[in-house]
Amino acid sequence: MKTLSSLTTRRLYLLLFLLLFILVLVIIFSVTAVRFETMGTDYRAALNKVNGVITELHHIRLMPPEQRSFDRLEERLDALSETPAITRGRAEPTDDLHGLVAKLKEGSISFDQAVDVVGSVARNLSTRFYQNRKWLISIAALDIILNLAAIVILLVVTLSLRSATHYFYGQIGRGLESMQQVLNYEQDRLELIPPKWEEGRRLNEAVRRFTEQIDQDRTLREMELQTNIEALLPMVKELIGDKIPCDRISVAFLDTQGIVIAEAAISSMEKVVLEPGFTEHINSTTLARVIAQKEPRIINDLEAHYKTVHASISTGKILEEGIRASITVPLFFETRCVGFFFISSRLKDAYRKNHAYHAKRIAYTIKQNLYYTFVLQQVVAESATAFVKLTEKKDNETSLHILRMARYSYLIARQILNSGTYSISPRFIREILWFAPLHDIGKIGIPDSILLKPGPLTPAERNIMESHVTIGEEVIWSMDRGLRKTMEHSLLRTAIDIIKSHHEKWDGSGYPDGLRGESIPLAGRITAIADVFDALTSRRSYKEPFSVEKSLGIIRNGKGSHFDPVVVEAFETTLPEILAFYETHKEV
Repeated sequence: MKTLSSLTTRRLYLLLFLLLFILVLVIIFSVTAVRFETMGTDYRAALNKVNGVITELHHIRLMPPEQRSFDRLEERLDALSETPAITRGRAEPTDDLHGLVAKLKEGSISFDQAVDVVGSVARNLSTRFYQNRKWLISIAALDIILNLAAIVILLVVTLSLRSATHYFYGQIGRGLESMQQVLNYEQDRLELIPPKWEEGRRLNEAVRRFTEQIDQDRTLREMELQTNIEALLPMVKELIGDKIPCDRISVAFLDTQGIVIAEAAISSMEKVVLEPGFTEHINSTTLARVIAQKEPRIINDLEAHYKTVHASISTGKILEEGIRASITVPLFFETRCVGFFFISSRLKDAYRKNHAYHAKRIAYTIKQNLYYTFVLQQVVAESATAFVKLTEKKDNETSLHILRMARYSYLIARQILNSGTYSISPRFIREILWFAPLHDIGKIGIPDSILLKPGPLTPAERNIMESHVTIGEEVIWSMDRGLRKTMEHSLLRTAIDIIKSHHEKWDGSGYPDGLRGESIPLAGRITAIADVFDALTSRRSYKEPFSVEKSLGIIRNGKGSHFDPVVVEAFETTLPEILAFYETHKEV
């Protein structure tokens, strides 16, 4: 397709040539006109001198021979010979003209013959004059015709150039108008003027790309608050299309302790090795550099990066999957990095700066979607935990108990995710950590006389004590109902499950609903064992802490009756981490 710039350049050159051509024609016409005027003046002057010579010849003939003087005749003949019409070659004077006086004096020529000689000069002068005039008129006529033709061509070229630019400007205006209508939902698709030149094609393509980006961003924003991360990533991969090479998209969160948690991933590879739930401390990776730079990072050769820069476990896992290049986008809320957005390819050297730009734009568009729930849940959890800490003096439990049982619950849930015995998500693990401290929040509604009673409770008091589950559930349900006025899904479902079911037992002998087996929410089954183990190993006003061995014996004896056997096995597997945390956070 031809370009408008080359067309415009060629036509501008043509216009310049035509203008120069017209200028030359005007100069030629002007020179011709001057020459025509000069030639006429010279011709008339020569004829006057010819007439003067003839008049002088007649005058001398009429004089008596003895009185005849040829001086004036010689002067007139000399003047005739020096006229421009003769000296410039517009007439051909005969040789007899120069020796005419001498011949008259000798009598070798008569006065009539002398008149004929001068007359032949006049005739020759007239012939040349009319020939030259005809030639000049032809030149002038041709000049005028060429001028008119050049002017016509100039007008045609100017109008065609104006038409071309007008069409292009119209295309620009229509493109912007159509784009505005699409963005304002006034029409479903772009209606662009078909391009005639390469610039128009590029313009239409740019308008399409820009509109697609805006529409893509709008589509991503419309997913906000309504789509969980697992459902969001396939939509993002589909929207990316062929704009960015993409075989794997994933999201990881960064918690306050520096742990990078693989949250969700979608991959077209044959196997997924780096699965959701995988954790690695940020100091064991190079992600801290990405945070410091605050810009997307491109690694086009992950194998070389792994061998020569840093051999992190996570990089080894995605290499095992077959991934060879990646873009990493840090996600910030204000100045805090809360996670990362990854786009990866099976091909080396797959990414360029424009891919990083698109990845950053997509990540920053969906980060509200990715993290709104994350941050809101965290805010709710932190607020509720702070509330729990304010009321801890009403109970025999301490803030360290809350911290320990939350960490135990988190470690058990992570082990269950890694083992695959139950189908859970990284989000579930995160919610366990956040919401486990709320397990006994309902105790705020229990009278101090019962809550702080050092001895055994009566059956009536036991019923009141057990009502803390219902009280706590109602508190969190109230919060969740308020949040669901602006959201379609529950943010606090896991918290409610923890509060309501952490006193249920595997054999159905627990409270408040006597649930049995897997009908008990998994969050309740996990926090139940964490809560009991920490209660056994902690000091209370009514007892001293049990030893770890005795506490483990009680937990093991409760397997299949009080506790879910799968959860007990996960507890046993992660016991070294649990005991290590216990040693650093137990009451002195």
